[in-house]
Amino acid sequence: MSHKRQFGKRSKSEIAKLIFWLVAILTLEVSVGREIAAGPPKPTDIQTILTQDYSQYNERWFKNRLPTDTVIQYYSMPDFDIGQTNEDDGHYHIFVNSYYNRDKHSAEFTLFHEMCHVEVNLAGEELETHGSKWQGCMLRLANAGAFHDVW
Repeated sequence: MSHKRQFGKRSKSEIAKLIFWLVAILTLEVSVGREIAAGPPKPTDIQTILTQDYSQYNERWFKNRLPTDTVIQYYSMPDFDIGQTNEDDGHYHIFVNSYYNRDKHSAEFTLFHEMCHVEVNLAGEELETHGSKWQGCMLRLANAGAFHDVW
């Protein structure tokens, strides 16, 4: 007795299952295909996103207390920190290192981190410290939900 099935001899429930799985796989293929086709954000895209984020975060989470002319830069610096903020005569420059922040979410979290440095520096603390005011800034942001889509 042969257990071999012929292609044309399938029950309705087998055909329904087959159609279900084909639709599921095709839907997944289309969804993943779009993401793959789009690829990860390019550094120039993340640069633009971070600049826009700074403005939006400043308004929403910092009540526009941070300088609006802060320069945000996103590029690879292998021998550099994950992020850094410099101040020169009241003008701030935030560097987000793409070498360590390889995706948009980690870059945005680093931006928040550096924005807290700006906030505490405006309050009289040194930029490099992670003291109680800086920690308070990060905790305030976390409690307010600022990191919801980032962390």
